[in-house]
Amino acid sequence: MSAPVRDVLVVGGGPAGSALAILLRRRGHDVVLVDEARFPRDKVCGESVSPEAWRLLEDLGAAPGVRALQPHPVRGMALVSPDGTAFRGLYRRSDDDLGFAVRRDRLDHVLLGQARRVGVEVREATRASSIEWHPGAPSAVTVENGAGPEHIHARLVAGADGRRSVVARSLGLLREHRSLRKFAVRGHWRGMEGLGECGEMHVGGGGYCGVAPLPADSANVAFVLDRGEMAAAGGDLEAFYRQAIAARWPRIAERLAGAELLAPPRAIGLLALEARAVSAPGALLVGDAAGFYDPFTGE
Repeated sequence: MSAPVRDVLVVGGGPAGSALAILLRRRGHDVVLVDEARFPRDKVCGESVSPEAWRLLEDLGAAPGVRALQPHPVRGMALVSPDGTAFRGLYRRSDDDLGFAVRRDRLDHVLLGQARRVGVEVREATRASSIEWHPGAPSAVTVENGAGPEHIHARLVAGADGRRSVVARSLGLLREHRSLRKFAVRGHWRGMEGLGECGEMHVGGGGYCGVAPLPADSANVAFVLDRGEMAAAGGDLEAFYRQAIAARWPRIAERLAGAELLAPPRAIGLLALEARAVSAPGALLVGDAAGFYDPFTGE
């Protein structure tokens, strides 16, 4: 007996994968989504979202769940020079329609839960290990969850599996940029001074450092540096993270003097990714699997 053919297999359960799965399922398609992680799970991210996202979340039916997280309101962004001079840009929105900041693990969990509610078959702790592409016919994706390999046949395979996308790389569509070589390091803090309702971007020091105010008096503090600067991290990322902030952005370090680093910092890179194309017969790429550029500098 031949295996059933699914309409769509989405590989990756982050915002792009969950949103795609929800939209396709609501249009009547049979959708299965796999992700190698168990949710909630952490992701390195700036964790600030613009006001337009609320319209999209309403379309997905996920807005009530996100509001229940009590996200921190974001009215705009402040760009801060090395000498402390700041320019502030505010969203032209009412108090009921602002941007927001929230931890990615919680946001992603809400979106994945909404995918389940609309009828997407969600499989966590399930890794897509290989894909056999058959143009003009369903492709076969091998997935593994500890109980042995399984083959899922699907008319469309959507790669929403991020920077190391199995889908994109199996098609030869995604590669790291030849010359743009940046890394990001992020930490979560509680008790940082001077937080308000604007995100912050502090330039200088050979890169930039972003601050996103989060709920419960916490903050996301992340910086972006060239690859060569990261060599100093050695085997102690936390020491490098603390020292880099103190040396390059002393005003931020002063505001963190009495704050608590909630967990060891995490790094991600290389950031810049190029996609030769975002679709192929039987395949679609979304999210970071479709390419990534630094949203602040454009690399």
